[in-house]
Amino acid sequence: MAWCPRCKLEYVDGIKICPDCKTALVASLEDASEDNEFEGYISEDEAAFDNQEMCGECNCHVDANEVLAQIIDTLKQKGLNDDEISLILDNIKNSGGKKAENYKPLADKYTENRSGSSALILCGAVGIIVLLLNLLGVIRLPLSGYSFWLTTIVMGVLFLIFLLSGVKALLTAKKLAPQVDKEKEDIEKLVTFLKEQKKAGRFDIAGDDLTMEEQSLVISNMAVSACESEFEDLAPGFAFYVTDRYYSEIFENEDED
Repeated sequence: MAWCPRCKLEYVDGIKICPDCKTALVASLEDASEDNEFEGYISEDEAAFDNQEMCGECNCHVDANEVLAQIIDTLKQKGLNDDEISLILDNIKNSGGKKAENYKPLADKYTENRSGSSALILCGAVGIIVLLLNLLGVIRLPLSGYSFWLTTIVMGVLFLIFLLSGVKALLTAKKLAPQVDKEKEDIEKLVTFLKEQKKAGRFDIAGDDLTMEEQSLVISNMAVSACESEFEDLAPGFAFYVTDRYYSEIFENEDED
């Protein structure tokens, strides 16, 4: 018989992985020793690696718990303590399970509001001008009587809403402008910090028993943990965004070394 060290459930012989939490089964609950202090970071909904994921190199199945054990061993070899490892594993779990908070760059919000305001203001202004010219008799729309006034009022209100929405978006863009400048400074600060950490060898795990994808996952989450430990006032998801967006520049640009 086999037992799940996490769910405490017993399974018949032949089953090696708990179908509920994807944890490797043990011969007895006593086998769940203190060496498994990080057990439970892999679950069905929050797995950093899927137990049924296909390995790109040999087309075989990857055991999530074996990969997790390799990652923990690699981090311990780097000299990280249990708290630091737990933080990195939390980040891996969140990013792998796609539950990390999505960070919306302020620069994108600024661009959206800026471009949207131009289109709305132009549409609203042109529409109101056309309606006014029609009322003044300068141009003639194919409308008359009741339909003329109903259409003029409805379209006038609609174009006015366009115009006001455009002005609001423009004001929002102006408010975002200084925040965008601050965001650029924070990005440069984090990128510089991570480059310095890389040069100091903090993220050197090459040569360990991990694939390239696994190394990238561990390095990126080590970087996120380092940023969140060094800079406590970061917006939720900001460290994830910077590490992912500038990964190549920070970790793969050898010219910077």
